[in-house]
Amino acid sequence: MSKALLETGYETASEFTAAYDAQFGGAPESKSAPPLYIDWIETPLGRMISIADGQSLYLLEFTNRKNMAGQISRLMRYYSRPIMAGATAISDLIRQELSLYFAGELTAFQTPLSLTGTEFQSRVWQALRDIPYGQTCSYAKLAQVIGSEKAVRAVASSNARNALAIIVPCHRVIGKNGKMTGYAGGVERKETLLRLEGALNALNGPLG
Repeated sequence: MSKALLETGYETASEFTAAYDAQFGGAPESKSAPPLYIDWIETPLGRMISIADGQSLYLLEFTNRKNMAGQISRLMRYYSRPIMAGATAISDLIRQELSLYFAGELTAFQTPLSLTGTEFQSRVWQALRDIPYGQTCSYAKLAQVIGSEKAVRAVASSNARNALAIIVPCHRVIGKNGKMTGYAGGVERKETLLRLEGALNALNGPLG
């Protein structure tokens, strides 16, 4: 999927479908492989996109996150499946869980996930899921946790490629000195998420 497609066609279902048709010469329904479904979720921090099928969630991102084009293109290449607008039981579930999360009523997500990446990236993302709600971790400590102490840069790169915002909590990884670092959804969002979780100003807990 091209960058141009996503820049003009992912804010709404109708825009996405029209752009997809223009880019690929046919509507998503015409493809033979079972589709993934893209849906939109309104949150207090802005609109998000979910991509799911009936079994698991593949992507959850803010619509204006950096490199959204690359994230969705990677999904299509990896699974060789078209993407069409629509909801599934999984997209409905993550919508409900996000509502509870932002209300301060949910600290652990139960939505089943499909992690799309290399073996190393998947190890990093699994370690991110082990950072408890209300706690933070440095990149260096995360590298230690996965048994790759010298791979801090690779860990940071894996964080940047995480396609499941909030639910795989890369926002809980901050600089070793406690400073905010880059976040694909924006540093202000990162600070707000940490404030919501009560972890804004501390490196604490078993992974801190």
